[in-house]
Amino acid sequence: MAKILIIDDNTMICRIWKIQLEKIGHEVVCKHNAADALKYLKNEIPDLILSDVMMPGKSGLEMVREIRMDDATRNIPIIVLSALNSLQTKELARSLGVCRYIVKSEISLRELGNIVNETLANQTA
Repeated sequence: MAKILIIDDNTMICRIWKIQLEKIGHEVVCKHNAADALKYLKNEIPDLILSDVMMPGKSGLEMVREIRMDDATRNIPIIVLSALNSLQTKELARSLGVCRYIVKSEISLRELGNIVNETLANQTA
């Protein structure tokens, strides 16, 4: 079982992803903005982060930049799930060290679970 942090301002998406990932055995915490997520990361280190890009206040990519600058959180794998499908946004995410960039409309819940498990397995290999 892995501890997963989901950051998305859409509470319904968080709830759906949380249910799916808990169903396959993970512990999941949801935060709805970058500020709350960064505050959470001061006390807890998850095994994986799933984050949206477009959020109120600080964007998901600005948050990723901060996560990568902190020694305690630098190596947490991050998967971005976003409605944005621009090459520029994807390239920026990859340059910040995001391990996967997924367009929300192009993935099923089952695929999300598989990608999460695959990403976690690659971290322990």
